[in-house]
Amino acid sequence: MLRLLRQAAVLCALALPASADDWPAESFTSAEDITVVGMEGDLSGAHWSPIDASLWVVRQNLQVWKMQEFGGDFTVVGHWTDLPTGGDLEAITQIDPAEPDAFCVLHEDNGTVYHVDVSGGSSSLLRSWQLTLNGDMPYESGGMGPEGMAFVPDEWLGGFVDGSGQPYMSVNGMGGLMFVGHQADGHVYVFDLDPSSDNVFDFVGEYATGRDEVAALEFDLANGLLYIFHNSKGTTWNETEVTDLTSSIIGDDRKFTTVCQYGAPPAVGDNDNMEGIALTHSDTRDIDHDRYFFVTLDGGGSESLKWFREFPCDCNGNGIDDAEEIAAGMVEDCNGNSLLDDCETIDGGDFDVDVDVDLDDFAAFADCWAGPDTLPAPADPACVEACLSAFDFDGDDDIDLRDVAEVTRAFTGE
Repeated sequence: MLRLLRQAAVLCALALPASADDWPAESFTSAEDITVVGMEGDLSGAHWSPIDASLWVVRQNLQVWKMQEFGGDFTVVGHWTDLPTGGDLEAITQIDPAEPDAFCVLHEDNGTVYHVDVSGGSSSLLRSWQLTLNGDMPYESGGMGPEGMAFVPDEWLGGFVDGSGQPYMSVNGMGGLMFVGHQADGHVYVFDLDPSSDNVFDFVGEYATGRDEVAALEFDLANGLLYIFHNSKGTTWNETEVTDLTSSIIGDDRKFTTVCQYGAPPAVGDNDNMEGIALTHSDTRDIDHDRYFFVTLDGGGSESLKWFREFPCDCNGNGIDDAEEIAAGMVEDCNGNSLLDDCETIDGGDFDVDVDVDLDDFAAFADCWAGPDTLPAPADPACVEACLSAFDFDGDDDIDLRDVAEVTRAFTGE
């Protein structure tokens, strides 16, 4: 289903503020260090996989770790040192999170994306695309090159346009587009990769951001927001910019819309070269607390991977904690699952979005029921749209006996 979450663009400033909001989570010293042996030094990129709740981390020297949380701590469940990629690896992401043993890494020196599979225990190269090959994106120069990477599925490209301003979704079979952030100019370069052939891709466009450097990218699959991390070692503007992927022409550039921005965690000592970020997605249901935010540091030594547990849930990207918005009645949470209705897909009879249709959903159905040719009449009148999204199977703007038959058929009882 095509989900077009664009409310954030209305609620937030459309241009990057002069200074970011304060860092909203705990301090650098209070965050937990989860660095393991081998990560010390030039740890460069991170990525969160929502399918199996795993943290992927890459080091420049061809090493990748996969970590999962057990008993309140993160444990290494996979470690690969034989990547068939070569070079200076700066970022890691996944094209299809449903394939938990495949990932992409980014080579800074030549701008190549390598698609790697580790399902057999060792690593094997599936495909590679050198994105600098046709002059679409600058090569690395003076240590400044392609540094951040995130894959955005087609379902979240409803408001995205190409460099000429035309709506664009992938046409080469990948099911989405690859976004690459560059250190030298602070631009994000977008490519449509061909999964069947090496070095076959289309250049989609170049997009300015709020700063002239990009260190990392991370995409939230739950709300369609792209997190852009800016790092300027030794300055005061380490920060995270959030965009909804809409853009406009500003001066000579097409620039992403900034919906909100956070400062980076204030570093201690020399630990200010923050190069990679990852964060748990805004609809995470296996943890009953704020989101996790991870930072990798180049030169962090024994503290090269920091785990922040108190990053706020802000699925619409307006800079306000979701729990505060719900409590204040600013937004709807009709199914009472502590997630903004605008940030989740309520359909198929699964009113509470817990991946089943059970007695809780039947109770919600009864509350929504009004009969033929009549809008639903839930106890909370603001929840009419949620009722229709969940239970109007035939799309005729009512909930009647035909919908009873469909929700009964969808019942799983779990």
